[in-house]
Amino acid sequence: MYVSECQDASKFNHTLVQGNLLICSYSIRFVLGLSTIKQASETAKNLRAAGVVFAMDPFVISFQLNPVPMRLPGIIIPSPDDSKILLQYYNSSLEKDETTTKIVKLGAVACILGGIKANFSLSAPKVMYYSARGPDPEDSSVDNADILKPNLVAPGNSIWAAWSSRGAESIEFQGENFAMISGTSMAAPHIAGLAALIKQKFPTLSPAAIGSALSTTASLHNKYGGPILAQRAYANPDLNQSPATPFDMGSGFVNATAALDPGLIFDTSKLHFAS
Repeated sequence: MYVSECQDASKFNHTLVQGNLLICSYSIRFVLGLSTIKQASETAKNLRAAGVVFAMDPFVISFQLNPVPMRLPGIIIPSPDDSKILLQYYNSSLEKDETTTKIVKLGAVACILGGIKANFSLSAPKVMYYSARGPDPEDSSVDNADILKPNLVAPGNSIWAAWSSRGAESIEFQGENFAMISGTSMAAPHIAGLAALIKQKFPTLSPAAIGSALSTTASLHNKYGGPILAQRAYANPDLNQSPATPFDMGSGFVNATAALDPGLIFDTSKLHFAS
């Protein structure tokens, strides 16, 4: 049933695949962890394919796809529309036996070049759709309704960082020493590291004062001088965005240089909270 996901090498014609690019379907099962890129790559390797191409299933909409390591040339096409174009070209180039309708020749030609290249044309920074926000007036939980979050925002999308080779959180990164992932958990270490630098420069500052230095020096503008945008929807997030508010980004985007020279500091202690 799931041959198209390339999880089992025994389901393929070894002679037909050898030396060619193997096309696999990236379905919702990959998102759920039922199928893996690692296993599909192993299938391609066992079949002696030249490489592997993952075409995005149309049912996987705007999924935040993290780059994953592959042991042979490979590429993931993150757009269902682009994947559809690829498959149309592939199907139109097939030669089939008129009697059995079996494929007798593969006519499509393709190559995999380079790797991920930085794209500096996008509007950054930007609050991603998965970022925590609040308070939410529609939240039925009264306990959390008065909590302002976040305090500020930091880099958290496609962050290249050290990874425990024994970590079991992601099948794709098991055994790896580095990973490139996205999430607010990747933004937190940026803030922790910067707080440590501030503490090193100003040893007497309290945690509240360090938080003040970070918040009062944060930026409210993107790299083009315009407002920081916030994505509003999981589906097609870049088509559903508007200027970020304090409920989206807190004080703004952290400024590492400015935070080390904050000027006025707003400090607090337990005395400020006494009734």
